[in-house]
Amino acid sequence: MTRLAIRLLGPFEVTLDGEPVTQFETLKTRALLAYLAAEAGRPHRREALAEMLWPDRPEGAARANLRHTLRSLRLAIGDHHAQPPFLHTTRHAIALNPDADCWVDTHDFARSMTGVERREGPETEAMEQAISLYRGAFLEDLSLPDSALFEEWRILKREQLQRQVLDLLSRLVAGYERQGEYRRALAHAWRKVDLEPWDETAHRQVMRLLARSGRSAEALGQYEACRKVLADELGADPEAETTQLYEQIQRGELGPETVMRASPPIPVWKLPAAPTPFFGRTDELASLDAMLTNPATRLVTLTGPGGSGKTRLALEAGARVAEKDRQAFADGLPLAFRHGAVFVTLAAIDTVEGLMPALADALGLRLQGGKEQLIEALRRKEILLILDNLEHLLAAVELLAEILRAAPGVQFLGTSRERLQLQAECVLPLGGLVYPEQDFRPSLAETSDPDAWVAAFPALQLLVESARRVQPRFALSTEDLPALLDICRQVDGLPLALELAASWADTLSLSDILAETRQGLHFLEAEWLDAPERHRSIRAVFDVSWRRLDQAERAAFSQLSVFRGGFGREAAAEVAMGTAAAPRILATLVRKSFLQHDPATHRYHVHELLRQYGSEKLNADPALETATRDQHSQ
Repeated sequence: MTRLAIRLLGPFEVTLDGEPVTQFETLKTRALLAYLAAEAGRPHRREALAEMLWPDRPEGAARANLRHTLRSLRLAIGDHHAQPPFLHTTRHAIALNPDADCWVDTHDFARSMTGVERREGPETEAMEQAISLYRGAFLEDLSLPDSALFEEWRILKREQLQRQVLDLLSRLVAGYERQGEYRRALAHAWRKVDLEPWDETAHRQVMRLLARSGRSAEALGQYEACRKVLADELGADPEAETTQLYEQIQRGELGPETVMRASPPIPVWKLPAAPTPFFGRTDELASLDAMLTNPATRLVTLTGPGGSGKTRLALEAGARVAEKDRQAFADGLPLAFRHGAVFVTLAAIDTVEGLMPALADALGLRLQGGKEQLIEALRRKEILLILDNLEHLLAAVELLAEILRAAPGVQFLGTSRERLQLQAECVLPLGGLVYPEQDFRPSLAETSDPDAWVAAFPALQLLVESARRVQPRFALSTEDLPALLDICRQVDGLPLALELAASWADTLSLSDILAETRQGLHFLEAEWLDAPERHRSIRAVFDVSWRRLDQAERAAFSQLSVFRGGFGREAAAEVAMGTAAAPRILATLVRKSFLQHDPATHRYHVHELLRQYGSEKLNADPALETATRDQHSQ
């Protein structure tokens, strides 16, 4: 059987039965083979390949170019004579044939990595096998400047593979160091420095190993090399840990006769303490935990109307990640985020230019070199960045996209009233907290323990605990349960609205609070001195979002407030907007958290308080209100 070997790690190389294949007609012939080889295991649609390789050409011309390039590629690798052929092609798709005798170095690397993670066989041997395959950066000599999609794929793949290699090298260095095999440990540590010159951890490993091998002068020289790289490339000084190691070696405290212990980076967890207890959101927390522990999920955005608890949920998720990593760090186990988690509040940042210094301040960076310095610093990090209040900085999301492309160890958890509209974005929409939906009144009178009944529903819990903060003598009786339940229903479980309603518990009974809440949005406000003005009333919260709508969106939403209990797209088009405009406007209102869309029923819903707000806006325009209600009635 004819054997085709494809090497993608380092320079692009292809051999056929051991003989080099060099007769590729064009650079894109090489690129097509490289992509099919790296992404083997699934067919690739012809139109997608054509668009990736020839993005500036019309679809017909791009498809014709693909057909010509495919013929050229098959000739170059002798595909017509191979049994079975190396490529599997249909009218619609192209793939590397899994039954052909084709070897790809990235596939071998992935198998070795799987063996390492599953502890199959000697771990060091599997790691050395994987490292031996890594001749250099993924496709280091093959790029397509006129194809942004191909370049983005190549760079992301390169960063992912290099991150895996750096992790393997770190583990090998630590293992050989513990065994006293300093020569082998040093060889891998040098390679880490070559791959990532800005990584001070790698420089410190080299310094320690040189000193432990009796080469103190070289170890001190390594510090100077590290200092120069950081100054030239990042405008930064070495970390305190690196300088302390340098001084230790200089004083002769670290040498062949001393016991050496590797010092992993100390994670930094900069998360503000939560001011109030956390209730509910069990499903959302489980989803966030799965997303944040998956390296492939780079950006998660919590969306929802103002007051839905996005910031509080983000803080809780961050705190749980930090707690797990603190325990893992104490036990000497791998961390999900080796450099910790940092919370960045953006509420006070009102310009795009303010985002970069806000990130730098939160990370403790002295920003001198602009965006490039920030990205280079993050390139060396495995960190969770929690960005709060992104909705008014949507023009700056390109910076986040650049960081995602350049820094594979960075994950973002953002909160925003609007989606960020980035390809990497995973959206988790929030609504109100859970409360009993069906009528519980017949059973309420028989409830012997009201507090136990309340504990089953997060919305009720939040309302009661918030009331007890302002009225410590607040005691819940069975007679209070119907009013408690109706308040939750009146505000549809919205956390901020529940807290605002409860802030009146020092002067009003639950029945009075319910009666006032039914009168309109004006009642749901408080005089909290530690909350921004936009969070002291529900109307102020909604006003901020309203200002982000254009005129057509404002008119459409106010008209949609005539619906109660949800509506379909056709009804919305009849009552509130033209049929042609309906899909776009509805989609925009969903993305800006004014509407929720149920994919199971394909119906739209409006949060009850937002519906009241929209109804007020509609009432302010008598002509529009009359026309809308007439159309709704028809």
